[in-house]
Amino acid sequence: MSSADCHRCPLVDRCVCTRRTFAWLLAKARALGLTTRQQLTARTRAGRVCACCHPYLDAMLATGTTAFQPARPGEPPRPWPPEA
Repeated sequence: MSSADCHRCPLVDRCVCTRRTFAWLLAKARALGLTTRQQLTARTRAGRVCACCHPYLDAMLATGTTAFQPARPGEPPRPWPPEA
């Protein structure tokens, strides 16, 4: 999968390369006091291969959201389920 194909996933809730869910990654980040994607990547390897999850990891760390609607390149991640 390339980063150009990320918007084709039905739900974005994990780093597909490491198969780690955002819920697991968020818990790990909080337990270790990690606040940036770079810190999280260094400790967990999430986001290190294809980079599809970079905007989602950034949004996860900023908001605590762990599931997102697929975003097209250049669009910000939006939480899942969609707000009414």
